[in-house]
Amino acid sequence: MLPKELSVELEELNDQQREIVLHSGSVVALAGPGAGKTRTLVARAAYVLATELGSRAGIAAITYTTKASEEVGLRLRRLGVRPGRRLVNRTLHSFCLREIVQPLAQLSGDPTLGATRLIGREQWLQLLENCFLARNVQFGKIEYETTRVGKIRRLDAAGLNVDEFADEKMVQAVRDLEREMRVQGLVDFESMAGNALRILSSNPAVAELLATRLPHLIVDEYQDLGPVLHQIILILLRHNVTVTAVGDPDQTMYAHDGADPRFLRDLASRGDFLAIPMTTNYRSGPVIVSASQRLLNESRGYRAAPGNQHKGQVDSIAVGPSLAAHAKAAARLVQAQIVNGVPAEDIALLYPAKGPLLDALLNELEAQDLPVLVERARELPSGPLADFISSCAARRTAGPLSASSDCTDVAIPTISDLAAHLRALRVAAGLGHANDSIREIGRSLVSLVEVHANTRETVSAAAFLEELVENAGLEELSTASPDERDRSTLDRFRDATRADSAMTVVDIAGGKARGKVMLTTYHSAKGREFDTVILPGLCEGIIPRWAFDRRRRVWVPPADQSVDEARRNFYVAVTRALRLVILIHGPGWELEGWNDRFHGPSRFVSDLMRLPQGQR
Repeated sequence: MLPKELSVELEELNDQQREIVLHSGSVVALAGPGAGKTRTLVARAAYVLATELGSRAGIAAITYTTKASEEVGLRLRRLGVRPGRRLVNRTLHSFCLREIVQPLAQLSGDPTLGATRLIGREQWLQLLENCFLARNVQFGKIEYETTRVGKIRRLDAAGLNVDEFADEKMVQAVRDLEREMRVQGLVDFESMAGNALRILSSNPAVAELLATRLPHLIVDEYQDLGPVLHQIILILLRHNVTVTAVGDPDQTMYAHDGADPRFLRDLASRGDFLAIPMTTNYRSGPVIVSASQRLLNESRGYRAAPGNQHKGQVDSIAVGPSLAAHAKAAARLVQAQIVNGVPAEDIALLYPAKGPLLDALLNELEAQDLPVLVERARELPSGPLADFISSCAARRTAGPLSASSDCTDVAIPTISDLAAHLRALRVAAGLGHANDSIREIGRSLVSLVEVHANTRETVSAAAFLEELVENAGLEELSTASPDERDRSTLDRFRDATRADSAMTVVDIAGGKARGKVMLTTYHSAKGREFDTVILPGLCEGIIPRWAFDRRRRVWVPPADQSVDEARRNFYVAVTRALRLVILIHGPGWELEGWNDRFHGPSRFVSDLMRLPQGQR
């Protein structure tokens, strides 16, 4: 019998969503922007748990980020589902490490694949440099080679061609790196996934063990998870695992890291999968839905949800030949929207990447004293302990939760969720036991995260961090953690908060902050929604990016592949808007010390607005 909450949810889904949830075999959900993919994914997991799996079999939900993983768990509970150990809810790398590498490596015949000691970045860079030198690989600063090396490692682990990305000496050096890490018992995120694939490939019986324990996999953001996961999925399909893949090829944002929309399309074209498009956009008004499809150069059949209260609007304004002009225009537009009654937190200023455009925006926003949340996600540490601190900050920002609390932007954990998270960290560090009381652990957190609305957002990040460290015993945990990232997490948080004394608890929680405009990248905006999206810097050279040929002293337009990736990123940025998109474009810009960049407005503005030929 289905939980009442799940039964109600099934009735409220649209026909496409419901078909995905109820389908008895493998399915690809091709989810366009605003199509309710997370809602559908969670309902699918809840339905499978309630109807298809016995008490000893489980389901794995693989997500792109820890925040997404938390949200799956929270939404499942709201549907009345308490899966316990039958649900494995992890990011890709955590899934590979915890469910494949650690329990199954000894059965693979190669014990070096079971390495679980994380290598630090500096040690990894030194090891990579040594391998390059041993193979006589030509390179500049070793840090500049990491993106290409990462792509080689993913494609090589998946058995795909790497010839177009590097010469034979570099490929061999990268393979030397992999071997040396295994010999030393070291792993990083790339080798977690690669070793997991090698373990499953080594012996069909090993893959069968995993398939028996987890006969159903649900994978979110499939288009961004890359070739190694795809090969793991193909192996498990041969062992009769049912797969639900959710994603959108048009929103592939990590092609530079090896992600490729063809992997999702490959699944959709298989005879043993049902491919179902999710075409109703519950976010954007019809004008935005229609305009955004022009960026794709073909219709996907998307339509705004019937009864959408906003018609939607796409405007463009031209500014002078300087990035300062773009920044001044962006600030004026923000001010105008606030005057018109749009809450500041429902306005997003999105930019492609760090650089002169961001510098100009920051200078102007500071000069105008505009309330802006500058997302600092990439400046803060990552890892299990960092995720716990971020979750506590998100809980603090949300304030006391009522039974009717609704969180649509960031998954807000309960005190019990935080206590369970902390217990897991302590157990992994050898400081606790799996049967430690969640209630007792939670009591140490209540006074910190359950605070009055007038103070919960304004406390400094530094003060919040130190209070959390003391209440939750994080110094001891950081020192004892088996994850090398955790050992430097507190120092890195302290360095970041000292460097920016204005950083508040909101800045380390992620998501929106009441009264503050969001300033972030196209990438970081993915999965979010705002009333108004303002896109400055829309010039050829910035988006898509042009490279400077120093030998010929000329700017070189991007290759088709780079244009396609930039187009997908821009498409994601545009489709974050509910009501209004404003494009700020110009003929180019001047930058001291460089040749002037005057290549005209971004081609994507022309596509979106269908500007006359002479203005393109």
